[in-house]
Amino acid sequence: MPLLNEGVYHGTITGWHLSTSTKGNVYLETEVRLSLILQGADWRSLQPQPRRRMRFFLTEKAFGRSRRLLVILGFNGSFRDPQFDQATLQKGATWICKHKFENNKTFEEWHLETEEEPTPPADDVIDQLDQLWKQPDDRKGNS
Repeated sequence: MPLLNEGVYHGTITGWHLSTSTKGNVYLETEVRLSLILQGADWRSLQPQPRRRMRFFLTEKAFGRSRRLLVILGFNGSFRDPQFDQATLQKGATWICKHKFENNKTFEEWHLETEEEPTPPADDVIDQLDQLWKQPDDRKGNS
């Protein structure tokens, strides 16, 4: 499977199933058919339309994040009979591809667009951080 360029893609979920990784972690895997790529301000059609598998891990540590993303995708919340609502399946979602270099290999790393939009902290939190930064570091070995 050829490596796709980093960028913003639009794709629709075409299949899904529950599975377990080699480390014993349960995940919901979706197959996504990518149909468009954002180039500048315009969406361009992809031909052929590549497919990618997106995994949502359901471990205790990852469950909250996966749940939030699956809700966005219209997941029905039933792991015995996992389904996605038809409106979401037809509309699709925006996915972001970034490259990750590990063990001398380059991999695609996929995220829903919503993950790329950071929420800025409230002003009072920023003020607290500013005050904390100004305090001396009392740990040994640090000045």
